[in-house]
Amino acid sequence: MPPLLLASYANRYMGHNGSFDGMYELSGELRAYQGQAVAGGRVYVSPRAEGKHLQGKFAYLDAVSLYPSAILYVCEQLGGYPTGPCEMLAPEQLNYDFLRTQTTEYTVTIEITAIGKKQRDIPFIKVNLKDSIDYVNDLPDDGKSIKATVDRVTLEDWIEFHQITFTVLQGMFWSGPRNTTFGNIQRKIFDGRLAAKKAGEVARAGIYKLIGNSAYGKTIQKTSPTDKLMIECISTRERDHEQSETNYRLTLYNNLHLIKSFRFVGEHQIEATRYKVDQGYTLAHIGSQVLAASKRLMNRVFNLASDMGFNLYYTDTDSFVCDHGAVPHLAAAFAVRYGFPLLGKDMMQFHSDFTFKLPNGKSLDAERVYSTDFWPIGKKLYCHALEGETEEGELVKSKQFKCKGCTHEGLLYKSREYGDTEDEGVFGLYMNLSMGKTIEVPLNPPGQTRFVYDKDNRVSTHGKIFYRNIRSKAAQARVAAEQKAAVADRSMDTCCQQVELEEEEEEEEEEDVFYDLPDSTRDSWRSSAAAMMMTMDSKSLSPRLQASQTLVESSQGSVGSCDLGSEPQQFDVDAV
Repeated sequence: MPPLLLASYANRYMGHNGSFDGMYELSGELRAYQGQAVAGGRVYVSPRAEGKHLQGKFAYLDAVSLYPSAILYVCEQLGGYPTGPCEMLAPEQLNYDFLRTQTTEYTVTIEITAIGKKQRDIPFIKVNLKDSIDYVNDLPDDGKSIKATVDRVTLEDWIEFHQITFTVLQGMFWSGPRNTTFGNIQRKIFDGRLAAKKAGEVARAGIYKLIGNSAYGKTIQKTSPTDKLMIECISTRERDHEQSETNYRLTLYNNLHLIKSFRFVGEHQIEATRYKVDQGYTLAHIGSQVLAASKRLMNRVFNLASDMGFNLYYTDTDSFVCDHGAVPHLAAAFAVRYGFPLLGKDMMQFHSDFTFKLPNGKSLDAERVYSTDFWPIGKKLYCHALEGETEEGELVKSKQFKCKGCTHEGLLYKSREYGDTEDEGVFGLYMNLSMGKTIEVPLNPPGQTRFVYDKDNRVSTHGKIFYRNIRSKAAQARVAAEQKAAVADRSMDTCCQQVELEEEEEEEEEEDVFYDLPDSTRDSWRSSAAAMMMTMDSKSLSPRLQASQTLVESSQGSVGSCDLGSEPQQFDVDAV
């Protein structure tokens, strides 16, 4: 019997103790359909905070054993997990009233036609994009509806927290009794972990934690579409010096419709990758319900923060960042609405996720630590500048940062370019990311060894340094928009200055032309204007023009002796 991995051991332990009694496994199309409702951990950065440098006082709250808590929540609050076979929904059953009153559990495909409530920072409605997952508050801009396959817990959350309007298109349901053993065993494992930690048995406590967290994993395991086939290149007769070279060629030829690829392993074997028929069975509906319940434990806090107007900046599966001052208000409101305390170290509660090591090797109580500077650059890419107060009242500082895809050593090595100390360098690196810079981080900095495997499976070291570029698209877009706006402002200022300059020049030119004309030229223009007015039919002129003609005629005799420096005579044209 091959050795079991911890997830397999945990799954068998749960099964042997009755956690899955009465439950039917799914296979083929049913399992594939249920898989559409499986949603892993949610990682989301508030668009109002992404790619920025935030200053203030922030808390980082973490759910206590989120997945064991979700398993326990389903058993204690929802009645347990469904047993018996599933049934397909008939046309007359495609309505929410039937699902709500006549089923134990269901998985349905819905079409969302309206979203009545928006979450302030972190929405809950999941949308599958081409290469990723997004969470939205609104329908698409083109006015189309949203289609999604969801389980019972997810649909109830979207109805309560987003007030969606929807229709049920298809689905399946369970109507058998519920099994609560899964939650009872999780409570037993959690209590054993606490006892091991109290006794100082770190390794034993760690094993308890891993078993609790991985207990549901095998229920949603995906079957691989391929398997490996090892083929001998040299037959037994060839080793006895008899000629036979067609063994592996015949094997590849006979399985050509199944072979995806192959490669030589050494001189005498070929490793072929071939397609296989999916014959796996899993409890996919159980794992889907665990994941949905884990999101509900987070959604209730997020929705409460949104209703109270508190900021949420970042979430990663079982934790979230919010304002430090909002925590006591959230805790008080949560206790009133849901009937049990938000903060604590028991299942279904939250505690601070900041870790702070003191110079003496001890850890500072997480409840005494907070963040003063926060860089939520992107998903799994952030940095906290931490401050804490020791029991003696001394203020101490540290950092906590993460960059998925980069090594810790590589980040620290690159940070040397941005500061004299380690803390200054790390903060400087994330500050540059928030300013839209692209940073090249070595994955194996000098002093770090990288092993490579050749086609014969021989291992050797590689001296080349490999790099990965990290950046924030949100920060780059924001910086580009600010630069564009600045250019537009400068262009507008330049245009305004140019217009003002041209107007001043025109005024100067007009004054120069008028005052520099010779007297004979001015006299000639005025005489011509008077002659034109005299040739017009006075009866056809408007009263205003007739008054103008009278004024010209009355002043014709004195044009030659007009004193430009004297005060001009005023005429009331309308009175005339």
